[in-house]
Amino acid sequence: MRVFVAVTPDPGSRRRLAAVLEGLDDRGLLRRVPAQNLHLTLAFLGEISPTRADSAACAVSRIGPGIAPFRLDISGALLVFGSRRSILAAAVGGDLERLERLRD
Repeated sequence: MRVFVAVTPDPGSRRRLAAVLEGLDDRGLLRRVPAQNLHLTLAFLGEISPTRADSAACAVSRIGPGIAPFRLDISGALLVFGSRRSILAAAVGGDLERLERLRD
């Protein structure tokens, strides 16, 4: 199974981002992703066994509850890539120090 660790924006932020993406896709070039699936990937673990995925989930679940919400903003260009045009990269700004601590 393909596994990654991600930060999930609050529902309102995901809806706003989905609306922006919909407005950008006037030529049908982007693969539509439901708002509830939008996230910021911190680490891509790749293809791993279900046992290793469970171990990773346990490790992340111990960290997550201690993290207070923090603010991030899209501060730069949006880039779309991938064979299915399904990966969106954006420059982010805001509380980057907390984001980096979480990533580490």
